[in-house]
Amino acid sequence: MLMNDTPQIGRDQLDLDPDEARAIEVAQGILANFTDVFDTAHMDGFRAKIGLQTKHADDAALIGDLLARMDRQKADFTLTFRGLGRAAESDQADASLRLLFDDPTAYDDWAARWRARLATEPREPGERRVAMDSVNPAIIPRNHRVEDALAAALAGDLAPFERLNEALAKPFEGRPDFVDYASLPPARDAAYRTFCGT
Repeated sequence: MLMNDTPQIGRDQLDLDPDEARAIEVAQGILANFTDVFDTAHMDGFRAKIGLQTKHADDAALIGDLLARMDRQKADFTLTFRGLGRAAESDQADASLRLLFDDPTAYDDWAARWRARLATEPREPGERRVAMDSVNPAIIPRNHRVEDALAAALAGDLAPFERLNEALAKPFEGRPDFVDYASLPPARDAAYRTFCGT
């Protein structure tokens, strides 16, 4: 007979202390530090995404400004961050990045401050690009790709699913055979809505 102890094991692992009062105290201690731990991890993650290795006081403003500009200018999240890796290595890549913003000057204004900040960093441009590419995927499961693969599978054709699966197996590698998976979604996806857990 197969026994499933997962629920009990999970509950046991969540017990902070057999003494309820002590468990509450432990939980409150954990929660008291949550915001600081989260904020630090969040900032460290975004620093890595824009090529920063060291911490400076104005990093939060630089990152927040980029995110706000991307939102206002409808710049694709994945393509913007992936493109920053190329731009960190050579300003020749700015031309393609600018096109992701409705108003390209919104990128230019931010990029000037970003480049000044990169100049304070110890890493060489090539090394920086490798580090940035390791945290900024080239390929993500775009809604239209997933929908197309599901529709084909329901019709008995698994080839689109298998190709998508192969593309997503190495999302951080810029592979020429999957360049179509690393491009902007069609305009029809602009109003696509999905929810957590779907």
